[in-house]
Amino acid sequence: MKVIITGAAGFIGSHLTEACLDRGWDVVAIDSLTTYYSPTTKIRNASNFRDHPRCEFVEQDILDVDLPSVLSGASVMFHLAAQAGVRASWGQSFDVYTQLNVTVLQRLLEAAREAELDRFVFASSSSVYGDAESFPTTEDQILRPVSPYGATKALGEHLIYLYFRSYGLPTVSLRFFSVYGPRQRPDMAFHRAIEASLTGREFVLFGDGKQTRDFTYVHDVVEAIIA
Repeated sequence: MKVIITGAAGFIGSHLTEACLDRGWDVVAIDSLTTYYSPTTKIRNASNFRDHPRCEFVEQDILDVDLPSVLSGASVMFHLAAQAGVRASWGQSFDVYTQLNVTVLQRLLEAAREAELDRFVFASSSSVYGDAESFPTTEDQILRPVSPYGATKALGEHLIYLYFRSYGLPTVSLRFFSVYGPRQRPDMAFHRAIEASLTGREFVLFGDGKQTRDFTYVHDVVEAIIA
């Protein structure tokens, strides 16, 4: 089986790429190595698969990729590429979030509706809920994101539904909850806390310290994506 993975050199994407290759699948791994955090880290993430005989590593902006050619013969699109981060999505950087989280998705969906995909899997986020009304948080709760990042992910889910409804594209959106584990992004809490402990530097706390999160281990998330 041939699968496409966008954001393949990222935290979750690199684990997913390895898992797909372990299953004997052919993988087209796409990543533009954006500078939200060090591209060197992403290159290191991809070191286990970029030269794999069943992996074609495409270091290119998705908007510049020949999508019809890439999608030819593919069974599944795993779309993980996005501009991450809640705090950074305010202010002047919002244009980056709309470009990478909305426009890129729309272009992929346009290309995918002409392909014979079995599934288009979209990496959404628990950020679409905002201040959740109840815990555990169920899928049918009203989406009220409280950050521009969350708003772009909510719009992404609506786009996914539109292409399912209008063209029958077999889509699914997965709302990830604070994923942690090896290769976690350096701006995330677990990474920052461990780094502060190892280096003896101060850990900077945001808010009053009473926030709650549901954390999910990266290998469990990869199993869910593949399922």
